[in-house]
Amino acid sequence: MQPKLLTQYPANLKLSTLQCLLSSVQSTVIAAALQRNFNSWKIGWDIQLASLAYCGILVTGFTYGLQVWCIEKKGPFYVAIFSPLSLLITAIFSALVWSEQLSWGSLLGGIMVVGGLYSVLWGRSKEYNQLMLKSEPPSEKGQDIERD
Repeated sequence: MQPKLLTQYPANLKLSTLQCLLSSVQSTVIAAALQRNFNSWKIGWDIQLASLAYCGILVTGFTYGLQVWCIEKKGPFYVAIFSPLSLLITAIFSALVWSEQLSWGSLLGGIMVVGGLYSVLWGRSKEYNQLMLKSEPPSEKGQDIERD
């Protein structure tokens, strides 16, 4: 849906802001329906506020902006392929910054994600090269031989 939307509405930053706003409204409605305890909604001046600001502003805003830019440059295929990579980046970031321990399953899953990403990109490049070879015009040497 995003490539079609980008052709009709080319303002990338406004589109990202609109997507974040609508997802925030949807999330708030669902959260209000599921969590009715008012005390759980209070946010203090502690690590909870910092993590909310980090996730809301930096991660979500940056991610949507990057996705829109990627769709504009290469199409929606690459955005869908790189989405699992964000889980791997999150796990590595958590291990480095928050000193969380990575399990063997996380490491194996990360290796599988990177391997799958590599194989898809490798296949895509092979497909692109085959299409380029088929669409090349014949060389002038071959045309000279045919004329003689």
